[in-house]
Amino acid sequence: MKIIKQKNKSEDNLERWLLTYSDLITLLLGLFVILYASSKVDIEKFKQFSAALTQKFGTGVLPSNQLPVITPLPTQNPPTMSKFDSIKMEIMSSISDMPESEGLSFDENQFGLVIRFKDRLLFETGKADLKPSSLQILRAVAEELKKLPNDLLVEGHTDNVPINTPKFPSNLHLSLYRAINANYFLIHDCGIPPERISVQGYGEYRPIRPNDTEENRALNRRVDIVIVKEHNK
Repeated sequence: MKIIKQKNKSEDNLERWLLTYSDLITLLLGLFVILYASSKVDIEKFKQFSAALTQKFGTGVLPSNQLPVITPLPTQNPPTMSKFDSIKMEIMSSISDMPESEGLSFDENQFGLVIRFKDRLLFETGKADLKPSSLQILRAVAEELKKLPNDLLVEGHTDNVPINTPKFPSNLHLSLYRAINANYFLIHDCGIPPERISVQGYGEYRPIRPNDTEENRALNRRVDIVIVKEHNK
């Protein structure tokens, strides 16, 4: 008589537990591979992982004809620099080694790009003649302006402190003469075509700060060179 030896029930339960555990590990590994591959644009790596699983466990993550199509995210181009931003960068680069550059700033308004010169950079108090120390920075700025097709406005501005001298009976006179002298230098010494430039003298009537402190009044005393937007020609 042949005696059949029965397996111990505890051994049978252990084998079933190991099979379940093995399946769970395989599924988790497959999930991690999918997550990893989905985060990458290189589909070839995904196929390599799937093939490796097939060889190791007898099953792949997905059939090759069902592999996910991974579309690369569109490349975002860096924001383009505007024309006025480019002009500012060129001017700032050309005057960066000049101590006088601290008296120059930029602004934009409805007319265009404003290059703003504090009056102390260009003139002595109450005078309209350009200071010799200002000529270098004016030339450097003019060299950049000559490269542009835009029209230019040269504007003179003062604070609201009254002036009454034989040469300048009002702030309007002072602001206009300052703008004229700056304009004359740009044309005759720097070679900017005169038909491109207009001159304005506004006196104290277009302040950029309230004339309530000495600091604000110093900001209002200025000469602005406006690079006019091309569509405003």
